[in-house]
Amino acid sequence: MKLIRELLKDEKNAFADAILLGTQTVSPGHHRPMPTLDQLVIHVFREMDFTMSQLSDAQIHSHPKMTHKVKVRIAYLRFQLNLHRRQLRNPAFWELIDKDLEERRRKSPAYKAAFVHLILQKDRKLWNGSHMISDVPAEAQGLPTEPEIIAHLESIQQISVLIIPLEQFLARKSCLK
Repeated sequence: MKLIRELLKDEKNAFADAILLGTQTVSPGHHRPMPTLDQLVIHVFREMDFTMSQLSDAQIHSHPKMTHKVKVRIAYLRFQLNLHRRQLRNPAFWELIDKDLEERRRKSPAYKAAFVHLILQKDRKLWNGSHMISDVPAEAQGLPTEPEIIAHLESIQQISVLIIPLEQFLARKSCLK
């Protein structure tokens, strides 16, 4: 049992290290640019799935395993693992991530959609393939805050209130023809 626990721990750490690509220094005080989310997902697939190690970027990108959910999860984990990296990776960081995910699972579908949209938007803005981790202030590298999520959720709800009547108007107008 101890061997299995150690193997799982090693796999989790390898997974975390793969996601943290770009956070390690290449020389004292110098980092390589943080990869885009697509670049990171391709890297993670290569590192963690031996069947993909010899595939081209295009083959991995078009692979059925490369789903929107996978990208969202890796973006989320990049934010979380980066936070814990800065806090010297508390040994229980996976438990903290699990607890955060459990709390978010209880939220409404609309809240989760707003959260996912903000994660992807923030990841794209921060990690565009040219920014280095040292270029972005630490306080800007976190997950979207609760007020940001609520504000985004409210803006989505306002837009949907406007779109539905417009669709109804257009449907009625086409019936009159």
